[in-house]
Amino acid sequence: MLCDEILKLESRLLEDEIRKDPSLFGPILDDRFFEFGKSGRSFTKADCMEAGSLGEIKVEIEQFRVTELAADVVLATYRTVDRSSGDYANRSSIWKRTGGRWRMMFHQGTVGAQLSDENGQ
Repeated sequence: MLCDEILKLESRLLEDEIRKDPSLFGPILDDRFFEFGKSGRSFTKADCMEAGSLGEIKVEIEQFRVTELAADVVLATYRTVDRSSGDYANRSSIWKRTGGRWRMMFHQGTVGAQLSDENGQ
């Protein structure tokens, strides 16, 4: 159940409608949120809010796991796959429940190798 709840939140943050609207993604991010993006750049919540968008992303989530770190704190780890390019990224997020709501405190995306085709190429 907890895994499903966090997966739903992670998935929402990949939706274009959410990513384009700070009033929708802002409440999901903790005020202390920061990210190390797969681009190598780092971002804070203020950076994201000021930009007005999280940018477009067209990926699917695979291998999703949640590990409880402490009471009301979890680590989500997963891989995102871009089916058109074959690129993937390893991702991790730390979520904290505050006031009964889960908020993302930290996220990191690390570029992975391209997926091989059916022939292992």
